[in-house]
Amino acid sequence: MLKQKFYYGVYGLKSLLVLLLIITDTACSPPPKREDGNYNTATEELANLPTLDLESYEADSVILKKEVADSLFHKGKRLVQISSSTLLQTLLQAIEKQKVAGAIQYCNVRAIPLIDSLSRAHKAVFKRAALLVRNPKDAPDAQEKEVLQTYLYQAQKVRILRPILKKREKDTIAYYHPILITMPQCLSCHGRVGENINVEDYQLIKSLYPNDRAIGYNKGDLRGIWSIKFYN
Repeated sequence: MLKQKFYYGVYGLKSLLVLLLIITDTACSPPPKREDGNYNTATEELANLPTLDLESYEADSVILKKEVADSLFHKGKRLVQISSSTLLQTLLQAIEKQKVAGAIQYCNVRAIPLIDSLSRAHKAVFKRAALLVRNPKDAPDAQEKEVLQTYLYQAQKVRILRPILKKREKDTIAYYHPILITMPQCLSCHGRVGENINVEDYQLIKSLYPNDRAIGYNKGDLRGIWSIKFYN
Protein backbone atom coordinates (compact mmCIF):
# COMPACT_ATOMS: atom_id res chain seq x y z
CA MET A 1 0.00 0.00 0.00
CA LEU A 2 2.88 2.31 0.78
CA LYS A 3 4.42 1.71 -2.64
CA GLN A 4 1.09 2.43 -4.30
CA LYS A 5 0.94 5.74 -2.48
CA PHE A 6 4.54 6.39 -3.48
CA TYR A 7 3.72 6.16 -7.16
CA TYR A 8 0.22 7.62 -7.17
CA GLY A 9 0.39 10.17 -4.43
CA VAL A 10 2.28 13.19 -3.20
CA TYR A 11 4.77 13.54 -0.42
CA GLY A 12 4.00 15.52 2.71
CA LEU A 13 5.12 19.02 3.46
CA LYS A 14 7.34 17.60 6.17
CA SER A 15 9.41 15.63 3.66
CA LEU A 16 9.83 18.66 1.42
CA LEU A 17 11.01 20.83 4.33
CA VAL A 18 13.48 18.18 5.43
CA LEU A 19 14.71 17.82 1.85
CA LEU A 20 15.30 21.54 1.45
CA LEU A 21 17.47 21.47 4.55
CA ILE A 22 19.68 18.60 3.39
CA ILE A 23 20.08 19.34 -0.34
CA THR A 24 22.92 21.60 -1.43
CA ASP A 25 23.11 23.47 -4.70
CA THR A 26 25.11 21.45 -7.24
CA ALA A 27 24.54 23.50 -10.38
CA CYS A 28 26.88 26.48 -10.05
CA SER A 29 30.42 25.16 -9.78
CA PRO A 30 32.64 23.16 -12.13
CA PRO A 31 33.48 19.52 -11.36
CA PRO A 32 36.31 19.16 -8.84
CA LYS A 33 39.59 17.49 -9.76
CA ARG A 34 41.53 14.85 -7.87
CA GLU A 35 45.10 15.37 -6.72
CA ASP A 36 46.31 13.63 -9.90
CA GLY A 37 44.62 16.36 -11.97
CA ASN A 38 41.86 14.14 -13.37
CA TYR A 39 38.19 15.01 -13.01
CA ASN A 40 36.04 13.06 -10.60
CA THR A 41 33.67 10.63 -12.25
CA ALA A 42 29.94 11.28 -12.11
CA THR A 43 29.64 8.20 -9.91
CA GLU A 44 32.04 9.77 -7.41
CA GLU A 45 30.28 13.12 -7.63
CA LEU A 46 26.82 11.65 -7.12
CA ALA A 47 28.05 9.43 -4.29
CA ASN A 48 28.90 12.57 -2.34
CA LEU A 49 25.39 14.01 -2.67
CA PRO A 50 22.64 13.32 -0.12
CA THR A 51 19.99 10.80 -1.13
CA LEU A 52 16.41 10.52 0.00
CA ASP A 53 14.63 7.27 0.76
CA LEU A 54 11.08 8.50 0.28
CA GLU A 55 9.69 5.24 1.60
CA SER A 56 10.69 6.51 5.04
CA TYR A 57 8.29 9.45 4.72
CA GLU A 58 4.52 9.37 5.00
CA ALA A 59 2.52 10.22 1.91
CA ASP A 60 -0.21 12.85 2.05
CA SER A 61 -3.81 11.71 2.33
CA VAL A 62 -4.55 13.20 -1.10
CA ILE A 63 -4.22 10.28 -3.48
CA LEU A 64 -4.93 10.36 -7.18
CA LYS A 65 -7.73 8.13 -8.37
CA LYS A 66 -6.32 5.04 -10.07
CA GLU A 67 -7.97 5.77 -13.42
CA VAL A 68 -6.56 9.30 -13.42
CA ALA A 69 -3.08 8.10 -12.45
CA ASP A 70 -3.15 5.33 -15.07
CA SER A 71 -4.17 7.82 -17.78
CA LEU A 72 -1.40 10.27 -16.84
CA PHE A 73 1.20 7.51 -16.62
CA HIS A 74 0.23 6.33 -20.10
CA LYS A 75 0.27 9.86 -21.52
CA GLY A 76 3.55 10.74 -19.80
CA LYS A 77 5.28 7.61 -21.05
CA ARG A 78 4.09 8.26 -24.61
CA LEU A 79 5.30 11.88 -24.50
CA VAL A 80 8.70 10.83 -23.16
CA GLN A 81 9.01 8.36 -26.03
CA ILE A 82 8.11 11.07 -28.56
CA SER A 83 10.46 13.62 -27.00
CA SER A 84 13.38 11.22 -26.59
CA SER A 85 13.11 9.85 -30.13
CA THR A 86 12.82 13.37 -31.59
CA LEU A 87 15.91 14.61 -29.75
CA LEU A 88 17.88 11.44 -30.44
CA GLN A 89 17.12 11.46 -34.15
CA THR A 90 18.20 15.06 -34.63
CA LEU A 91 21.25 14.57 -32.39
CA LEU A 92 22.45 11.54 -34.34
CA GLN A 93 21.98 13.48 -37.56
CA ALA A 94 24.18 16.24 -36.16
CA ILE A 95 26.85 13.69 -35.17
CA GLU A 96 26.74 12.12 -38.64
CA LYS A 97 27.20 15.48 -40.36
CA GLN A 98 29.59 17.27 -38.01
CA LYS A 99 30.72 14.61 -35.52
CA VAL A 100 30.64 15.28 -31.78
CA ALA A 101 31.35 19.00 -32.19
CA GLY A 102 28.17 19.30 -34.25
CA ALA A 103 26.17 17.53 -31.54
CA ILE A 104 27.55 19.90 -28.91
CA GLN A 105 26.57 22.92 -30.97
CA TYR A 106 23.15 21.41 -31.63
CA CYS A 107 22.45 20.89 -27.94
CA ASN A 108 23.57 24.43 -27.19
CA VAL A 109 21.39 26.10 -29.82
CA ARG A 110 18.45 23.86 -30.65
CA ALA A 111 17.70 21.37 -27.86
CA ILE A 112 15.74 23.70 -25.54
CA PRO A 113 13.76 25.39 -28.38
CA LEU A 114 12.85 21.91 -29.61
CA ILE A 115 11.62 20.94 -26.13
CA ASP A 116 9.64 24.20 -25.98
CA SER A 117 7.98 23.34 -29.31
CA LEU A 118 7.01 19.93 -27.94
CA SER A 119 5.45 21.68 -24.94
CA ARG A 120 3.27 23.81 -27.21
CA ALA A 121 2.33 20.89 -29.44
CA HIS A 122 1.22 18.63 -26.58
CA LYS A 123 -0.14 21.28 -24.18
CA ALA A 124 2.24 20.30 -21.39
CA VAL A 125 5.45 21.76 -20.02
CA PHE A 126 8.50 19.67 -20.90
CA LYS A 127 11.86 19.93 -19.19
CA ARG A 128 14.98 17.89 -18.56
CA ALA A 129 16.61 18.25 -15.16
CA ALA A 130 19.70 16.82 -13.49
CA LEU A 131 21.77 17.03 -10.32
CA LEU A 132 24.98 17.54 -12.31
CA VAL A 133 24.00 20.04 -14.97
CA ARG A 134 25.60 21.29 -18.14
CA ASN A 135 23.07 23.91 -19.21
CA PRO A 136 21.99 26.01 -16.19
CA LYS A 137 18.43 25.94 -17.57
CA ASP A 138 18.32 22.24 -16.68
CA ALA A 139 18.81 22.93 -12.97
CA PRO A 140 15.99 21.27 -11.00
CA ASP A 141 13.40 23.05 -8.91
CA ALA A 142 12.66 21.87 -5.36
CA GLN A 143 10.33 19.04 -6.33
CA GLU A 144 12.53 17.90 -9.21
CA LYS A 145 15.46 17.73 -6.79
CA GLU A 146 13.35 15.56 -4.52
CA VAL A 147 12.62 13.16 -7.36
CA LEU A 148 16.25 13.10 -8.51
CA GLN A 149 17.41 12.34 -4.97
CA THR A 150 14.87 9.51 -4.85
CA TYR A 151 16.12 8.01 -8.11
CA LEU A 152 19.72 8.40 -6.93
CA TYR A 153 18.92 6.48 -3.75
CA GLN A 154 17.16 3.74 -5.71
CA ALA A 155 20.01 3.51 -8.26
CA GLN A 156 22.56 3.09 -5.47
CA LYS A 157 20.38 0.33 -4.01
CA VAL A 158 20.17 -1.27 -7.49
CA ARG A 159 16.41 -0.86 -7.67
CA ILE A 160 14.26 -0.45 -10.77
CA LEU A 161 13.68 3.25 -11.48
CA ARG A 162 10.00 3.75 -12.24
CA PRO A 163 8.10 6.86 -13.40
CA ILE A 164 6.61 9.00 -10.64
CA LEU A 165 3.47 11.17 -10.52
CA LYS A 166 3.35 14.07 -8.08
CA LYS A 167 0.92 16.89 -7.49
CA ARG A 168 2.21 20.42 -7.80
CA GLU A 169 0.72 23.83 -7.21
CA LYS A 170 -2.41 25.14 -8.98
CA ASP A 171 -3.94 21.76 -9.84
CA THR A 172 -0.84 20.68 -11.73
CA ILE A 173 0.30 17.06 -11.98
CA ALA A 174 3.93 16.32 -12.83
CA TYR A 175 5.14 13.14 -14.52
CA TYR A 176 8.79 12.31 -13.85
CA HIS A 177 10.74 9.76 -15.87
CA PRO A 178 14.37 8.72 -15.26
CA ILE A 179 16.99 9.35 -17.97
CA LEU A 180 19.79 6.77 -18.05
CA ILE A 181 23.03 6.68 -20.00
CA THR A 182 22.13 3.84 -22.37
CA MET A 183 24.04 4.48 -25.61
CA PRO A 184 27.81 4.66 -26.27
CA GLN A 185 27.27 7.96 -28.12
CA CYS A 186 26.13 9.56 -24.84
CA LEU A 187 29.61 9.08 -23.40
CA SER A 188 31.16 11.14 -26.19
CA CYS A 189 29.77 14.20 -24.39
CA HIS A 190 29.13 12.87 -20.87
CA GLY A 191 31.88 10.30 -20.34
CA ARG A 192 35.43 10.86 -19.11
CA VAL A 193 37.70 13.51 -20.60
CA GLY A 194 40.59 11.92 -22.47
CA GLU A 195 38.89 8.52 -22.44
CA ASN A 196 35.40 8.86 -23.96
CA ILE A 197 35.46 12.61 -24.54
CA ASN A 198 38.03 14.07 -26.89
CA VAL A 199 40.00 16.84 -25.16
CA GLU A 200 39.27 19.29 -27.99
CA ASP A 201 35.56 18.50 -27.80
CA TYR A 202 35.58 19.16 -24.08
CA GLN A 203 37.28 22.50 -24.65
CA LEU A 204 34.32 23.39 -26.88
CA ILE A 205 31.90 22.23 -24.16
CA LYS A 206 33.68 24.39 -21.57
CA SER A 207 33.58 27.40 -23.89
CA LEU A 208 29.79 27.05 -24.12
CA TYR A 209 29.18 25.89 -20.52
CA PRO A 210 31.97 27.21 -18.24
CA ASN A 211 30.43 25.58 -15.15
CA ASP A 212 29.76 22.21 -16.76
CA ARG A 213 29.47 19.28 -14.35
CA ALA A 214 27.84 16.71 -16.64
CA ILE A 215 30.86 14.48 -17.25
CA GLY A 216 32.35 11.31 -15.79
CA TYR A 217 29.35 9.08 -16.44
CA ASN A 218 29.39 5.38 -17.24
CA LYS A 219 26.87 3.39 -19.25
CA GLY A 220 23.81 2.70 -17.11
CA ASP A 221 24.25 5.72 -14.84
CA LEU A 222 21.35 8.00 -13.93
CA ARG A 223 21.81 11.17 -15.99
CA GLY A 224 18.65 13.04 -14.99
CA ILE A 225 14.89 13.12 -15.47
CA TRP A 226 12.19 14.14 -17.87
CA SER A 227 9.81 16.49 -16.10
CA ILE A 228 6.40 16.88 -17.76
CA LYS A 229 3.75 19.04 -16.11
CA PHE A 230 0.07 18.60 -16.95
CA TYR A 231 -2.37 21.40 -16.19
CA ASN A 232 -6.04 20.74 -15.43
